[in-house]
Amino acid sequence: MTVQPIDGWRFFVKGGKMDCVVDLEHGKYDCGVYAVEKIPCSHAIAAGTSAGLHISTLVCPVYPKDSMFAGYSENIYPCVGQQVEEHTCFPPDEKRGPRR
Repeated sequence: MTVQPIDGWRFFVKGGKMDCVVDLEHGKYDCGVYAVEKIPCSHAIAAGTSAGLHISTLVCPVYPKDSMFAGYSENIYPCVGQQVEEHTCFPPDEKRGPRR
């Protein structure tokens, strides 16, 4: 991939399935991968490396280990007054055979 700086935070990255403008300051990449997965695409990694950033700084803040631990650090209780239905899941019926 080739990386061409546009300004201090934006880069034009050529390569991969498509060329992409990467805005590292706002976390916006033309390919749309970050908008869905919240992890940097290959374009963002190339631009971040070119800018001298550590790749871990490009990952959405919900993914680091400390954030995950904080989310489960306290007990989770059911809401008072809500009915919880019990469901039984059965394995698929193996008598039917493969679909055609």
